[in-house]
Amino acid sequence: MSTLIAWGLLALFAAGFAASILRDRWVRLIGMLAMLGAATGALWTAIGPVAGLWVVAPGLATAVPGPGPARRRLVFDPLVRRAAVIGFLAAAATLAALKFPIGDLPRPLAVVLWNLGALGVSWIVVAEDARESLSGTVLAIAGGAALLFLGSGPGGLTVLMVGALAAVPALTVLPVPGRVRGQESALLAAAGLTVLLLLWGTPSAAGVGDLTFSLRPPALLAVAILFLSAWALQPGARGLAVLPAALMVLTTSPALRWAALAATVALLQEPEGRDRQLAWAGLTLLATSVVLGDALDSAPRLRLVLVGLAGGWLLLTAGRRTSVLQATVATLFLLIQTSSVASGAAERFQLLAVATGALLCVLLLIEPGDRRRRGSAGLTIVALATLTPTGTLATILLVLDTILMEATADAGGAGAWRHLRTLSRSGWPPTIAFAGRTLAVLAAIETSTLLAVVSLVLLLALLVVPLLEPQPAQATAPAPRRGIVMAAASLAIGLVPGWLGRLGHL
Repeated sequence: MSTLIAWGLLALFAAGFAASILRDRWVRLIGMLAMLGAATGALWTAIGPVAGLWVVAPGLATAVPGPGPARRRLVFDPLVRRAAVIGFLAAAATLAALKFPIGDLPRPLAVVLWNLGALGVSWIVVAEDARESLSGTVLAIAGGAALLFLGSGPGGLTVLMVGALAAVPALTVLPVPGRVRGQESALLAAAGLTVLLLLWGTPSAAGVGDLTFSLRPPALLAVAILFLSAWALQPGARGLAVLPAALMVLTTSPALRWAALAATVALLQEPEGRDRQLAWAGLTLLATSVVLGDALDSAPRLRLVLVGLAGGWLLLTAGRRTSVLQATVATLFLLIQTSSVASGAAERFQLLAVATGALLCVLLLIEPGDRRRRGSAGLTIVALATLTPTGTLATILLVLDTILMEATADAGGAGAWRHLRTLSRSGWPPTIAFAGRTLAVLAAIETSTLLAVVSLVLLLALLVVPLLEPQPAQATAPAPRRGIVMAAASLAIGLVPGWLGRLGHL
């Protein structure tokens, strides 16, 4: 009987798949809901009735907007490209489901879950309109997270949270103003509260139901950095991305962590552009490497996971217009994932970091864009690969430097806290950049020759970058305000990152 049910769910999914691709309006909407229903049945077979909580938020995010307008007819070239992308990803997902079984899940149900995420990714890549792109994002997060928590026996709260994160991209269509009243104050207060928790001392872990959160000093420090970066960089609706980002840092569930990362990236992405496709390729690589790795032996699994981590991070950070907050979140994700890497895997990860840093150095020299950010990203992956406290501190300082440079790009500043942004244009940012780069090079020299060579080349490239960039017209310097007080405050704030790093045992 279970075999019959499995094939019946696969048939329901196939019918919904065809309806959502070939038809529009109500037929298309019913097809998407049918696919979600089939996936819920597959999860029900694997983890029990708790799977019903997973579908609530994705189902609402799909059904509430309604059927939408009729789709326009595609000409030959877009139609062929769309068919090729959808067909390739569906075939790859089906092959992965058949080749790499997930526990005791029947193969037809594995095909359902794999193809749910594959269809979502294909709609992101070749979306016909904004509605289809949004639906693809919801399906991609829901399907990817479902595959990740299949083998962990999740409880009701974890399943509900994963489903809720899949619906987070729907927030991008809400009419949220460009600058929400009181948002900057709330973000800065949240950062201050996190620092107070760090100073006060908290248990190393906390639990709510079946959810477990890490409250170790490095995690709290990372959350404080996220709140500060959202305060400085992302006003309005995109500032909400810091909430799933903070959840990503604190949670210990792999499925919930990946879903939170994907929800953050979805909120930060522009509706169109190459960077969005690169970011989702990186998220797909991260999730796929973990899911496939569970079905392999220890050595191939380790190689696949490390390749997924390095490659996914590169795709998330190397775009021309990548958000600084997205690059920060991707780096913190990599830092969390590599904190438990065994010593035997360190050399493999360092080789991947060398290749990644060398690629970023080449892009820095030959491709126009934000060269300084790419050079800092190269040093960041090198510092992370050392797996040392010095490298971790260098990573945090480089992330802070990137945030400060983006925050001070607008010379005028805005909001009630513009004086702090004026303060950050003092000697504080160059000091942090110098300290981060120096510590990254020192950590690389102490770890391996290859890392040392790449870090020195990146440092040299960063020194040459100003000669490659066009020089802007000289602007009149603003009149100094409260000179002595501002200088003293600048010196004090410049010492904060090292002090917090010391408190965090980094």
